[in-house]
Amino acid sequence: MAAASDTRVRYRSADPSVREFFAGLSGFRLVDDAPDVVVADDDASSPTGVPTVEGPQTTDEADAPARLAVEVREAAGHAPLPYPVPRDENARLDALHRYDTTEQTLNAHLNALTVAVSASLETPGSFIGVVDEHVERVLADDGLGIEEIPRDVAACSYGILDDDPLVIDDVDADSRVDVTGLDLPFEPQSYAGAPIRTDDGHAVGMVCVLDERERSFGDNETDALTWFADEVLRHLDDYGRA
Repeated sequence: MAAASDTRVRYRSADPSVREFFAGLSGFRLVDDAPDVVVADDDASSPTGVPTVEGPQTTDEADAPARLAVEVREAAGHAPLPYPVPRDENARLDALHRYDTTEQTLNAHLNALTVAVSASLETPGSFIGVVDEHVERVLADDGLGIEEIPRDVAACSYGILDDDPLVIDDVDADSRVDVTGLDLPFEPQSYAGAPIRTDDGHAVGMVCVLDERERSFGDNETDALTWFADEVLRHLDDYGRA
């Protein structure tokens, strides 16, 4: 296969969610005269004999477009990302970077919120994180003492894919989470988090709790996390505008 800069990749799919995903993905574009074709690179000529990527024709699962992107990147010579990517990734990162997350008043409010989160859900640890390009940056935490989490081992990489809270009752049994490399004061056995979603719909981060025992989180707990996530957004808008 030619080098990435010389390679063009075509993927046929009539699925509107696939088109929506690639329309917002840097390095890929839709061919105007062939609405079911996605092409990699900026060459505007009509492709002939380009490699066709075989992949899912439906996107029933939240991370299906991300898996499709990996296949297309591999065919185009791009290294695959080791974590799922939301359909709106570029716009989502732009929305995140509009905030100054180092602002002191903002940090004071967020630190107070994490204490309230832990108390409300009766967990030994909680944190507020924003999912940046390659890492999740922890803006505030209670009882954990962490500053960042690599995105490929962060449960929040999956949490930002959906509108609803993410609950993992048994961390050890879930392949999406790997806490072995994190320096934590206890070994997490369960996780729950709610996305921090901007007014224009982009999930920039999560409000999360960790527990040292396996447990289920019911509607009251996930509703509380969603409320706290809304509070985080309010503080970001009030104190964190760059």
